[in-house]
Amino acid sequence: MEDIIAVIVVYFVIKGVFKLVDRIQGKQKEATNREQAKNQTMAASRNHTYVQPTAQTMAQTAPVQNKTVMSDEKSTEKREHSMMDYLSDKADKEQESQDKERHAAEAARVISDNGARAAERVIDGESIPMDRVKKRCGYCGADNMIPRNSHEPYTCYFCREML
Repeated sequence: MEDIIAVIVVYFVIKGVFKLVDRIQGKQKEATNREQAKNQTMAASRNHTYVQPTAQTMAQTAPVQNKTVMSDEKSTEKREHSMMDYLSDKADKEQESQDKERHAAEAARVISDNGARAAERVIDGESIPMDRVKKRCGYCGADNMIPRNSHEPYTCYFCREML
C-alpha cells in the first residue's frame, strides 16, 4: 500500500514539474515575442525620415511659371529655410489646436457646473496672493482659492460643490 502511495506522489510531483516547465517556456516565448516586436518598432521608427520636396518635384506638380536654375548652395539654403518655416508653421498650428481644445473643454466644464468656475487649489505651506482669498469647502473641507472681489459663483476644485 505504501508503494502505491509513493508512486502516486511521484506521479503528481513529476506532472507538476512538467506544468511548471511549460509555464516557464511560455513566459520565455512571450518575452521573446515582445522583444522582437519592440525591435521591429524601433527599426521602423529609425527608418522613417521626412523627405523635403525638392525644386524639381515642386516644378513637376506646380503650373509652369518663371523657371530659374539655382546653384546648389542657394537651393540647399532655401531647403533649410523652408524646413524651418515648415516646422515653425507646424508648431503654430499645433499650439492653436491645443488652445481651441482647452477653450472647448473649459466651456464644456463651465456649462456642466451651471456656469460656475472651479476655484484654485491651496497647497499647504504656500502663501496666498493678495488678490485671492482662501475659502473652505463645506462638503469635503478642501481649501480653495478664489479672487477676492469676485461675485461670480465658484465650485470646489476637488469635489465641484458650490462654494
